Amino acid sequence: MKKLICLLPLALLITGCDQAKNADVKNQAEQAITQQSTSDMKSMIKAIQNKDFWLENGKASLTFTQNEEKLDIIAGFAGVNNYFGDYSIDGNKLKLGSIATTMMAGTSKDMEAEAEFLKLLATMNKVEIQQNAILLSNGKETLKFIAK
Repeated sequence: MKKLICLLPLALLITGCDQAKNADVKNQAEQAITQQSTSDMKSMIKAIQNKDFWLENGKASLTFTQNEEKLDIIAGFAGVNNYFGDYSIDGNKLKLGSIATTMMAGTSKDMEAEAEFLKLLATMNKVEIQQNAILLSNGKETLKFIAK
């Protein structure tokens, strides 16, 4: 009985260490997958850099590019004005910085449509690149841009 009582804490210690080691391995694997998918996504974006994609059933466009300082930039036409801002990628997660626009005027209908598009664009947090399309989504809505 005394041997059993002495062995029980040792067994619990070994099991606990093994679970911690498994959690460590799992975290390392998840980080490697995220790094790989981030690298893959950046490669895909580089392949389509400076190409215009147009919103399916809309007037807006989207282009991934870089400025002189090698900052990643998202830019395009919003219906009346041009827009631009910085972005970052982590796997398929998209983080948009502040988006600025030119200051042209259009019809009230076009200006309202543009404001709605820019408001929706600012909520996008995931990116998917397909053969001839870019999909931006926020979990509820998706913007599909087609290469033309």
